[in-house]
Amino acid sequence: MNIIEHALNLLNENTREKHQYNSSFELDKSDSIKHKGVKLYRLYKNGLKGGWVESLENVASNFSGYIDDEAKVYGKGQAADNAEISDKAEIFGNAQVFRDARVSGKAKIYGKALISGKAKVSDDAEVYDNADVYGNASIYGKAKVSGKAKVGGFARVYNNAEVSGNARVNKKDIIAEEEVI
Repeated sequence: MNIIEHALNLLNENTREKHQYNSSFELDKSDSIKHKGVKLYRLYKNGLKGGWVESLENVASNFSGYIDDEAKVYGKGQAADNAEISDKAEIFGNAQVFRDARVSGKAKIYGKALISGKAKVSDDAEVYDNADVYGNASIYGKAKVSGKAKVGGFARVYNNAEVSGNARVNKKDIIAEEEVI
């Protein structure tokens, strides 16, 4: 090993933090950004560049999915299981995305919201408060799901639709356009 390779290895050892329980994830402390007043660090999975996280606590020990290049997970937000967070999506607050759920586009998941199963949240959609999106549900466009609302099954909520309060949307329900439930 030459001097340059040795110096690079020392630099990587000093700037990369390995996940305590999942060795496939590392945090690069030398690559950071400020987002909404929070310092985020570049996440690497098996050496490949991923998205941004505040700490390795944003990645559950059982996480095998990915956080894509510009996606962000911070606060006490967490990705687990085989979840995929991509594009410019953000997970924050105490929100959790797990199982095979997908969050993409400029979607925002926050508060204590849960996204699970094979649910998809995309575009400019927002899921927040204590809302729960599960099963094969799809939330997209500029749709919002909030409060203690639950959206599951094969339900679709899209465009400017809003589902809030204690509303339940499931099976193959479709909530679209300007509908508010």
